[in-house]
Amino acid sequence: MTEDQEIGARKNIADQTCAAFQRRDRVDHAGKTAGRDEGEQEVKNASGLYNLMRNLGGAIGLADANTLMIQLNKEHYAVLRESVTPGSPQAQSLLAGLQERMAGLSLPDSELAALKQLNSLVMREAEV
Repeated sequence: MTEDQEIGARKNIADQTCAAFQRRDRVDHAGKTAGRDEGEQEVKNASGLYNLMRNLGGAIGLADANTLMIQLNKEHYAVLRESVTPGSPQAQSLLAGLQERMAGLSLPDSELAALKQLNSLVMREAEV
């Protein structure tokens, strides 16, 4: 091999080595970029899933609390309704006092207004 051929061969090896390093760098960079994109996508998906579960849990919690509140309201109203009867002396005295107040307001039907007021009182106490 002549000196020119040897220089050409070394130059060719150097060019091939440089090209190999450049390819490797491009592949590494592309791999890192793809990995970062996949990681970012996973974070976005996890964030969306977390928000979905948080909203779903809140909705279920609110529905459960509302159902419990309605059920307890009905139970309390039933207990209070048993105590407020036409034969009860306390209910009769309260109803008489309410009728007097409603008559003082010049309502056309003070008895019906007093009954509505008594019903409102019982409903209010049942909600507590």
